[in-house]
Amino acid sequence: MFPMKDSCDLARDQRMRRSSRTCCVRREFATFNVLHTNSYEGWLWIGLAQIHAQQTTDAEKSLARAAQINPRAPEAHNALGVLHIRQKRVADGVKSFSAVLQHTNYPPTLLNAAIALHHHYPGRIADNRKEALLRYRKYIEAEPL
Repeated sequence: MFPMKDSCDLARDQRMRRSSRTCCVRREFATFNVLHTNSYEGWLWIGLAQIHAQQTTDAEKSLARAAQINPRAPEAHNALGVLHIRQKRVADGVKSFSAVLQHTNYPPTLLNAAIALHHHYPGRIADNRKEALLRYRKYIEAEPL
């Protein structure tokens, strides 16, 4: 996935996040982030746990911190984009997806950007659909069936 310091702690926290013990996960990541304030992975995972717990304001701050620490890493920007789309902040979501796609064709972001442009983005529908189709094609190239 990505290089990690303290990988055993993060692996444990990732397993906990997948189990439905969200309060424990948030507490574990909060402790981790106190000890490792510049850990991209720590801020990313706490942001994802906060999304799972429907703490959208805190999740946005955590994911923004992760994106600030490592601006070229796609996961935080992609998660921010998804969060913004869920909040009906489509323009912000598309902006987050675009930040990723400037550096890499990260498949989840290609798909999310295509869906956002196709179904949610206001404006000129024909242009949005052309751009969405381009993203769908790039996604299929990156993730062949």
